[in-house]
Amino acid sequence: MAYTINKTNGTVVATVEDGTINNDTTISLVGQNYQGYGEAIGENFIALLENSANSSAPSNPITGELWYDSTNNALKVYDGSYFQYINSVRPSATTPTQSLRTGVLWYDTSNSLLKLYNGSSFVTVGPITVLDEDNMASDSATAVPSQQSVKAYVDDVVISSNTLPVVGDDSTTIEVPFTTGLTVKGGTNISTTTDIDSSAELITAYRLTVSLDSNITVNQIGALDSSAISITSPVQITGALNTDTSLRIAGSTVVNSIKDEDTMSSNSATALATQQSIKAYVDSAVSGLTTTFSFSDSASNTGSITLGTTDMEFRSGDSITTTVAGTGVTFDLNETISVDQINAGDSSVITMGAPIRVLSDSGITLGADDDVSLTQSGANFTLKNKTEDGNILINVNDGGVDSTAVTVTGSTKAVTFAGNCTVQGDLNVNGTTFTNNSETLTITDPLIVLNQGASIIQGYDAGIIVDRGVGDSANQQNAALLWDESANTFAFVFTPEDGTTAGNVTISQYAELRVSELTGKASSATYADLAERYEADSPMDIGDCVKIGGAKEITKTNKEYDTDVFGVIAENPAFKMNSDAGDDKTHPYVTLTGRTVCKVQGPISKGDRICASDVPGVAKKCDITHEKFHTLAIIGRSLGSHHTTDVAMIEVVLGRN
Repeated sequence: MAYTINKTNGTVVATVEDGTINNDTTISLVGQNYQGYGEAIGENFIALLENSANSSAPSNPITGELWYDSTNNALKVYDGSYFQYINSVRPSATTPTQSLRTGVLWYDTSNSLLKLYNGSSFVTVGPITVLDEDNMASDSATAVPSQQSVKAYVDDVVISSNTLPVVGDDSTTIEVPFTTGLTVKGGTNISTTTDIDSSAELITAYRLTVSLDSNITVNQIGALDSSAISITSPVQITGALNTDTSLRIAGSTVVNSIKDEDTMSSNSATALATQQSIKAYVDSAVSGLTTTFSFSDSASNTGSITLGTTDMEFRSGDSITTTVAGTGVTFDLNETISVDQINAGDSSVITMGAPIRVLSDSGITLGADDDVSLTQSGANFTLKNKTEDGNILINVNDGGVDSTAVTVTGSTKAVTFAGNCTVQGDLNVNGTTFTNNSETLTITDPLIVLNQGASIIQGYDAGIIVDRGVGDSANQQNAALLWDESANTFAFVFTPEDGTTAGNVTISQYAELRVSELTGKASSATYADLAERYEADSPMDIGDCVKIGGAKEITKTNKEYDTDVFGVIAENPAFKMNSDAGDDKTHPYVTLTGRTVCKVQGPISKGDRICASDVPGVAKKCDITHEKFHTLAIIGRSLGSHHTTDVAMIEVVLGRN
């Protein structure tokens, strides 16, 4: 039997089969009846005693396992990922790289320093060296200076040089003591101010500001880069403006002269014209122009205006509004227009960029022959194909292919959906026939109501008919599951009905019903026996007496008062058991109890007990005084009489009573 090895918390470590050894952990797990188990157990004890002492870690550790690292002479514990040092300090000459986490201590044996891992690197904790050097010659990055050495170094470096040299533009130098201060005064066109920056965060900021005065007096201003002086604000000149070369204003063309020419013959791009020369030139240019402006329309209507004295009037026309503003006139198409026809200018299509509203109930007419119309009447909207027997098609773009989704056939008024049709509300069909040609009909509703709203119940059967093709025989007729109103019961039947008539359904015969399990309060049957199929060793006839035996399961009786008698071959069993075992030829039904027919040899009277005779498969009257009589030999009792000695078929009831 296999062992299941669990941890302390119940987790399964391994399952060890009989006669085997499991090495999923550091120690060996021994299965039942394993040969050599003593050696494995002994080595397990040694491993536990020495904590698996070795230079390399165990290969299959489990959480909580101890290991003595013989290389570093340290005891470690496995945390589920790494073997961690149990003591808090790791002594090593090199920086540790494994099993690091914040707070790990490392004693650097090379530098005799204790260091702490901060999550990304090791930082030195101590010991700290204190140096007392007035000149701080060691310049150490790890030592701390004493107070005395700090004071001596600062006094020597700072206080001994306590003056500030200041040099003027004339090369004169003065030494300003730190304790005295330096006064900076403004000169011509220059002002100075001092203040303390109160927004400074750590050190108070003492500020000196040197500013150029708003109004300056100079004899000359030159460009620092020898190109040009840019003035970004307006300039007010109270005296004359003299320029030796040219003048440029706001980045425009350079102006180098002002000319007084009535004909403007120089045509200069760098000179300005005087007012008098401009007036003379314009008056001369317009004196020869005509003052009348003539115009005409597409209907050859003409008109004219006199320039300077008459205004031209732009009038609005049908669906057109004109607006004059400044020097321009705008022609606008009204939002509401009245036209008899609109055509595409390029003979292709007219594109509407906004919704279209048709205010007439006459709607829209389509087609060269007014074939289709969309109209409105009261609360009703009508889409009509006015062509006789013309269809209405609704097409969609199915993956780039123009496809018809809905077809309304004009000749039949039938509606055909090419794809799926989903009805979100109720679907009411008021015709005489509802036909479903789909391969599978799925109904979500758990209840189907037939004959709904019928005012007269009596005489109306209801149910489902399976169309099998109507023929002459019962097996070729339709099958049905129906409620037989006259019998007040459900029935599985064969019927010539095809569902075209309503009323009392004609029942040709009742059909078989097979179920896995049938549960109810009571059951009834036309016939009166319980039978089961058994394999026979020879052909059997209805009414033959049989017993267990023979080459198969049952064989005919052939001995009188046979106590092995088992039953009688059934004619029409009421309850059929083991029905799928075979057919009536190989596995006939054997009545075990209840009413059936039986072969008997007379004479026999109603009520006589019957038993097997020496004729194969035939019963006879049972004489309870006969020396061979035994109660086990009784098959049942006769329900009829037969007064001759030949073999006949009579009704019997099987049972040992």
